Amino acid sequence: MVVARTCAVNVFVFGEIFYLFNCRSLRHSIFRIGLFSNSWVLGGVSLMVLLQLLFTYLPVMNIAFGSHSIGLREWGLIMSASFVVYVVIELEKWIRRCLSS
Repeated sequence: MVVARTCAVNVFVFGEIFYLFNCRSLRHSIFRIGLFSNSWVLGGVSLMVLLQLLFTYLPVMNIAFGSHSIGLREWGLIMSASFVVYVVIELEKWIRRCLSS
């Protein structure tokens, strides 16, 4: 139960990271505008990832938030679920481009 809660929190956070990178343009892919073109976004995401790692692995944070350390299998599932956010937004952008042409 604790591992599932930790995974769920990480899915939300990393889903938001994928969403943030993807929604920097409402029409174009992140690869067209550049993944590393905004240093403020990169700094914020780096800080958020660091805080999530502390939330997940620092014992004091595990006690405070009821979280638990997770393994590579869980991280794979978290990243896969978070990537779905990217795919859905890209699909929406593609539909908008098709409808506006």
